[in-house]
Amino acid sequence: MAALGQILDRLGPGWTHVLQAPERLRLQICLTPLSRAGMSLNAPTETFRADAEYFYPASTVKLLAALCVLRRVRALRAQGGAWSGFSLDTPLAFFPENAEPITADDTNLEGGELTLRHCIRRALIVSENPPHNRLYEFLGHEGINAELQGLGFTGCVINHRLDDVRSPEQQRTTPRIVAMLRDGSRLEIPHRVGAVLPYPRDVRQTRIGSAFFRDGVRIEGPMDFAAVGEEKNRVRLSDLHALICRLHPRGSPAEHDAAARDLQLASEDLSFLHECMTILPRASVNPRYDADQYPDDYAKPMLPGVHAVDPNARITNKLGWAYGFVTDTGVLWNTAGDAFALSFSLWACAGGVLGNDDYEYDSVAKVFAADLARAAAAHLWESKVR
Repeated sequence: MAALGQILDRLGPGWTHVLQAPERLRLQICLTPLSRAGMSLNAPTETFRADAEYFYPASTVKLLAALCVLRRVRALRAQGGAWSGFSLDTPLAFFPENAEPITADDTNLEGGELTLRHCIRRALIVSENPPHNRLYEFLGHEGINAELQGLGFTGCVINHRLDDVRSPEQQRTTPRIVAMLRDGSRLEIPHRVGAVLPYPRDVRQTRIGSAFFRDGVRIEGPMDFAAVGEEKNRVRLSDLHALICRLHPRGSPAEHDAAARDLQLASEDLSFLHECMTILPRASVNPRYDADQYPDDYAKPMLPGVHAVDPNARITNKLGWAYGFVTDTGVLWNTAGDAFALSFSLWACAGGVLGNDDYEYDSVAKVFAADLARAAAAHLWESKVR
């Protein structure tokens, strides 16, 4: 039997009802062994219902935005001229129409400056929405989608900010941005309005739930995440999983450099992504996070599961949750150097009503994440944890 089938068998009777009718929770899973005792493997990816239907990607798109920003900064610097002095640490000011300028970040303990580096840290470590929206605005609506197409995300489209209600045209509109270089000169990115992009044709079952709330009003009937003119963000789980495999920490500097080049990143860019996706909130020096508010598993629900197998195991991941959907994509590795990539998505909303926060994140999604990671680690790491 294939590894994923044996792993699902290990989940136990508590999840039998889900595995027998996985379409109810829109369950999708991808698994890839990545390394064993420090050696790279060329093992195939196994899937369970991957891409079978639409899921809302929520904050997993923050990883895509961070990657695209790193690529864009590298490309801008390569132009030479004034852009050669631009970096992730260049202070920025955003000038949205009909709103106060955004010129500082008081969570940045290094002078309170608003920088791309600090936005990426905040967006990835505890998945904050406002810094992600600055990354989206830096790239522009058309820019982020063009970058993703260049990376091979042909089934992906990013149409809006997160937790920021605006009209579709306002979502495609990004503000003027001024970059203040260390030599005193300034660079400007103009106000932009992105064109309406075609929605992927292979999206299936986008009408979800039995009712939903809009502007505080309950509307009976399913919510259509692909409604014409109001299409939500869309990413395939298989694409997220393929990306996390490309991003996973390598065993040697040469392999690390090659992985960075494959993504058109500098080696230090890939290291920075790994750091932001791996560090626990309590270990972050800048910004700082309260461990009571942000426990170790706050954005890493698979962590308790692998810790049941190896207390020193680590995870490099990006989680997203919204509208009852919970999606996580990550690389998990133990003290012996064994690693695997595991991605899943499910819909934890038994009541079927979206927008009223009556979701089963804690009672279903987080428990499933931990149990799935535990089963995978136990199966793949048996007799290997030292």
